[in-house]
Amino acid sequence: MKKEAKYKVGDEIQVISSSESGRIVKIAALLGEGYNLYVVSIAGKEKMYSESNLTLLRKNNPVIDMNVTDVSVDLGLQTIVTDIIEALNLRECDTSIDAVRNACLLQSFLVLNDDYEKEWDSIGRNVQKNSIFHGVVNGNLDNISTALVYNHILKELKMDVKCIACNDEDGNYYLTNIVLVEDDYYYFDPYLEKSIYQENGEGIMFDLCCAGLGRKEYEKFFTPLAVFDIDHVMGETIIPSNISNDSLDLEFIDSFFGDLYEE
Repeated sequence: MKKEAKYKVGDEIQVISSSESGRIVKIAALLGEGYNLYVVSIAGKEKMYSESNLTLLRKNNPVIDMNVTDVSVDLGLQTIVTDIIEALNLRECDTSIDAVRNACLLQSFLVLNDDYEKEWDSIGRNVQKNSIFHGVVNGNLDNISTALVYNHILKELKMDVKCIACNDEDGNYYLTNIVLVEDDYYYFDPYLEKSIYQENGEGIMFDLCCAGLGRKEYEKFFTPLAVFDIDHVMGETIIPSNISNDSLDLEFIDSFFGDLYEE
């Protein structure tokens, strides 16, 4: 039986558990009636909710709206992505080592480097909060924007990377990424990495601890639900079966960290 979404992008809804209202900006995953996942914009922030926790306020009436300013801003944001790729010397993948190197360097950058937040803040003043880049340009990386920015940049490098919608230990929706390395996928989570780094105190020493994780380690804390449909392609949302049970070697992961400081 074909899975269908009860609500559409643009529908105004109310969250049953909090009584907050907002607008659906993305259908994240088709899991079946009552279980479908939606990204909802509420007061300028995007949050993920299950279908069973939403009730319809008003259906969306489609309108044609082309804002030239928004288009120019999006081009500016793409320039930021290009600048990040060039600054880190990221490259399209020829080998699995290239894939791990790109994923590790980008994760380290999002955790440690705050320069982009100051230099590019002005570019984001008029960017709508539903832009997946608002975390980069405004220096306000939440879980969803972090995962989507990370995913977008790695896809620019022709990498096989997928956003995964999860439940955390408290049952809240959470977004992460898996990256294909040779024949298996591994979890890479820059938002969790930064949270742990800040919690432990932002000292001089830094080691990646949330990169290249396998099921046994990562899924102790997060329960994967479905592939997050970032490109609005309503295809299969089933999680790949070839996510590695074991994590990549930590010394191998940290061997790429020094590349951040190479001239």
